[in-house]
Amino acid sequence: PPLFGAMAKRHLGDNYEFVYAPSKGWQKVGFLYNSHKVKLLGKPTIYNEVTIGKTDRLRPAFHAYFKAIPDGFDFHVLVVHLKASPRGYDQRKQQWEELEKILNSLPIDDRNDADIILLGDFNNVSTNRYDEFLPVMDRLDYFWIGAEQDSLITSYWRPDWSKPEIYSSMIDQIVISSDAKIEYIENSTRVGGLCAEGKRTIKGDSPDYYLKISDHCPVYSSFRAFPDDD
Repeated sequence: PPLFGAMAKRHLGDNYEFVYAPSKGWQKVGFLYNSHKVKLLGKPTIYNEVTIGKTDRLRPAFHAYFKAIPDGFDFHVLVVHLKASPRGYDQRKQQWEELEKILNSLPIDDRNDADIILLGDFNNVSTNRYDEFLPVMDRLDYFWIGAEQDSLITSYWRPDWSKPEIYSSMIDQIVISSDAKIEYIENSTRVGGLCAEGKRTIKGDSPDYYLKISDHCPVYSSFRAFPDDD
């Protein structure tokens, strides 16, 4: 992670800052942000309960509070990377139980701000697909941005390594509280990288993007940055 932060500054500019949640596993969750556009308010919070006691393999949830500069949209954001694979559904179900408690606890401290964004790799690859998390979103009255963009591809995976096919999926999600929906620019969500080509299945040689960069793609959503009322 320190190298990632250093390379971000080198290639994107010194205005980019990176904060992340320490954990025992080699994969981390964090926020890379343009400090000329938003400022981090207070200290980020690590929620280890999302690891459901398996701190050597699962990632915690990571929370931060940001404000658009100079005096614009302020919001809570929580990033997650849930248990992978269809076999991981039972663990993801436990993780969602913890996440629902966390989201119900926001806003925290004296920040009476109900603008909340939850994002990350939900790994909703079981036969339940989006129903892995939509019941929780319904109970919380959160808006699933993916509902607007159900045709998007956010990642590729190879379920059978003996075959050359790579299959697409939509497992990188953004959901927002009903208050944050006011700032969200409708239908602004886009994907980059290999996913922008929109190929449902890739056969034959794996693309360079998949081999050298990531099996996931950037997902972008836009929000209005003017001051809000909470």
